[in-house]
Amino acid sequence: MCSEKSATLPASASSSKDKWSSYWSDNRVAACMEDADGNYNQVIRQHWQSFFASLPAHSRVLDLATGNGAVLHFAIDAAQNDDKPLQLYGVDLAEIDPWSHLNRGRLKQLAPHFLPNINIESLPFANAMFDYVVSQYGAEYARLGATVTETVRVLRPGGRLEWITHCDSSVVYANTVREISDTHYMLDEAAVTGHLENIIKRQTKDGQFIADSHRQTLETPERKAMVNSLQGCFTRLRAAQQPSEILDIAIQNLAYIYQHREAHAPALVLEKIQQVREQLIFFGERLQALVDSAITDERLQQLKALLQTAGMQDIHHQYVRKPDGSIVGMQIQARRPQL
Repeated sequence: MCSEKSATLPASASSSKDKWSSYWSDNRVAACMEDADGNYNQVIRQHWQSFFASLPAHSRVLDLATGNGAVLHFAIDAAQNDDKPLQLYGVDLAEIDPWSHLNRGRLKQLAPHFLPNINIESLPFANAMFDYVVSQYGAEYARLGATVTETVRVLRPGGRLEWITHCDSSVVYANTVREISDTHYMLDEAAVTGHLENIIKRQTKDGQFIADSHRQTLETPERKAMVNSLQGCFTRLRAAQQPSEILDIAIQNLAYIYQHREAHAPALVLEKIQQVREQLIFFGERLQALVDSAITDERLQQLKALLQTAGMQDIHHQYVRKPDGSIVGMQIQARRPQL
């Protein structure tokens, strides 16, 4: 998914929370789950199903930064396979509502509690309420100190922490760095949306497209710049060993918008171009957040020290790997001691 870690992207006008709320409303189970060969999803699924299958019946589980409940879906699978009831809770800072977007019948069999607008650095739960606190590519995005403190507080004595986090040695991280570079190129270097907006404006007069707008502007600098920009983006994406599907779709959408522009008012066409730009900006922001929050050796030592200071025991970490040995994340485990 992503060449330069230092690549920066323009900030969007709307808040990150609002964008994540919109993102999760689009029928997604997980934000980062699949790669080209399908093994990414499978290895994560196998990890969680094995974990949840090992839990005693009636265990109370809290999933941090749950999104649309990907981890709790795995818990449901394991519970149904073993006919073992679990008490499931998922919290997220975004305005999530998995009941509205996912399989209601399947979810309701175990009735997980999804709580939106919850900062995992300040959880609204009583002390020692949960047997397990889990997270998949979520807890590391928050401040580690506050998140560890809250996690330990809501864990019962003997309860366990089980997180899978992004890490800077994973293929996910490497792909993300490349995709940041590609997104930066599309938005700034190729400036594809800006060139497309310029040619649309050149082809309009008094709020309408001029007659035979394509032929009338065929040799203009605006059209040449737009064509070069689109071609540059297509060439760059096609040259990638594993091209970004989201970036590829964005470029195709922009090309489609231009090809069918005269079926709509110019103002609507410009609005659609701006929407694609906002989507690209948010995509870049998500990628940069992943890179910034990934567990490095330094952050790992910091996390372990925080867990030890909070009184946790049996602190372990290991890489989560695909069958080919490539890393897709880091597993963090710890246990709150019995009183």
